Amino acid sequence: MPRRAIKGTLSNKKGTSLPRKENGKEHGVNDVTEATEYEALVNDDKVHLQARVVLRRCPANGTVRSSSRKRKFEKDKDRDVDFVKVESGNNVEDDMVKIVPRKRKPKKANDSDVDLVDSESDKVDDICPQEDDADLKKVQFKGPVPVDEHCNLTGYHVYIDKTTYSKFNVHNAMLNQTNISFNNNKYYLVQLLEHDSKYEYATWFRWGRVGKIAGTTLKHHGANLEAAKAMFKKKFQDKTGNSWDHLVTTWGGDFIKFPHKYDLLQMDYGENEEDKDTTKRPKKEKTDVASKLDPRVEEVVDLIFNIREFEACMKEMKYDVKKAPLGKLTKKQIKAGYHSLKKIEKLIEGDSKRSALSEACSEFYTRVPHDFGMKVPPLISTNGDLRIKIELLKALSDIQIAIEMINDDQLGSEVNIKDRHYESLGCKLEPLDTNEIELKTIMDFVANSHGSTHTQYKLTVENAYRIHKEQSSQFKEEIGNKMLLWHGSRLTNWAGILKEGLRIAPPEAPSTGYMFGKGIYFTDIVSKSANYCFANHRQPCGFLLLCEVALGNTNDKIHADYDADKLPEGKSSTKGLGKEVPDPKGNITLSCGTVVPLGKPMKMENREDYSLMYNEYIVYDVNQIVPRYLVKVKFDYQTLW
Repeated sequence: MPRRAIKGTLSNKKGTSLPRKENGKEHGVNDVTEATEYEALVNDDKVHLQARVVLRRCPANGTVRSSSRKRKFEKDKDRDVDFVKVESGNNVEDDMVKIVPRKRKPKKANDSDVDLVDSESDKVDDICPQEDDADLKKVQFKGPVPVDEHCNLTGYHVYIDKTTYSKFNVHNAMLNQTNISFNNNKYYLVQLLEHDSKYEYATWFRWGRVGKIAGTTLKHHGANLEAAKAMFKKKFQDKTGNSWDHLVTTWGGDFIKFPHKYDLLQMDYGENEEDKDTTKRPKKEKTDVASKLDPRVEEVVDLIFNIREFEACMKEMKYDVKKAPLGKLTKKQIKAGYHSLKKIEKLIEGDSKRSALSEACSEFYTRVPHDFGMKVPPLISTNGDLRIKIELLKALSDIQIAIEMINDDQLGSEVNIKDRHYESLGCKLEPLDTNEIELKTIMDFVANSHGSTHTQYKLTVENAYRIHKEQSSQFKEEIGNKMLLWHGSRLTNWAGILKEGLRIAPPEAPSTGYMFGKGIYFTDIVSKSANYCFANHRQPCGFLLLCEVALGNTNDKIHADYDADKLPEGKSSTKGLGKEVPDPKGNITLSCGTVVPLGKPMKMENREDYSLMYNEYIVYDVNQIVPRYLVKVKFDYQTLW
């Protein structure tokens, strides 16, 4: 089918009213501040559209709103095209134009019909390709950061100013901005590129909504490095309001986030490793060196150091792994995310105006990029929402630990890479054999302590491991009341947990997200902990930790208390009382005096008004914990979804 053009203008003079027609009736809209011209090219089954100027309406209250228009064009007998919507954010780069060929089957839920329009270019061809989400691409590293994979230049690397000593001598900036009120969730990438063998320089810019490419600009500067630097710095200052030179001298410490400007995602580029070929994942493991690990231990290493699994987990949590690759977001950036959640916590508690909450949530999404497609970024408006985002930041911190171990393992060695990963954990995992009494006890614990409300899956023990780790001599065993209790966590967290132990949330984290304050949570019901593995049909395997916990005298609670970590004198832990508890008749006591609650759950009388369904145990001192067993379980789901 030949290529043909559809052109039109939705415009009136500034300050007049643009009529629209619905159901045969004429309606007026508010004053038009700017007009929108559009141009669509129809080629076979593809429709490309370019919008040049933003159409906006100004209601009486002065609020700027984007217009929504629908026009029908009939070109040839076989083609109808509906012009659906032009939306605008704060500048033209945010414009989104949606065109729908009529009488076409709907796309899958994950696809998007919305094109992002390049405001810095008049090109129509391929103006809105989607970022590749298929297999991970090969990326050429020449220095600490790669050239953007969407840049077609070859033989170039990101310029590093070797006359200065600062992490900002790497001329690469990923910028991010989210504004819930305007449905903005956008990025802007700025790079200065240098030829590998010649004195030639170029600047590369890419921008769009998260998951989409609205436009790109590549400008060659020949041998004029100063001109390339000037363009890079000007674009950075235009988008952020900050001086690049000032950030170089302050190591980024004085960066200011201005209203309606982009924020800088501060990345950890690591050391400058020359001419290193790699992918977004670590190098493929050596095949010429056999692993000396027990195959059951290999299974653990494969799962907890799996970058593809990390990325899948983060995408499920809506984190944008393209804009901020795993392990690259700095601790400072993660800490800034916690500070934003702290603001949100205060607004939720104070029942503040929606506009203030929207602004705080926008700040969080700006600092910690999320991919919501074309949907409006959701408000974080409940304690449950807050808890989910705290879990995200916790996962990012643990992934950072895992990535650091993986990167350390890339240093040349004749040892199998899995063995090196295992050694980096600093602990020994000893698989339990089928004839060992400990394994039978663990399997009984799993079988007996499944909660009555957790009917969507059953748990099967695949393997269990005795943990040998050099424990601190400060374990407070003398506190007494020791119990063997469950703790569950995502696959993304286990490398960090096994290496550094269970940790209490940092001071900057909100306390509202924790039912009984910031502490380490345990339970005597296996399925309650298993829920925190966040397994699913895609990944039905998870890990649980069995810890010896010195509880001492517990401070019993029947409802949430976000300040429970401020224990009264004489108390060593908090116990949230549940409606169902293990039958104490099934308890067994180990030779070391630790109690294992093997009884099946039983309903307690007169506890209908209790908040918890099952017991929770919380300690606020890591020296009251000793990890004893790692248990690999499989979730056998009882439904297909």
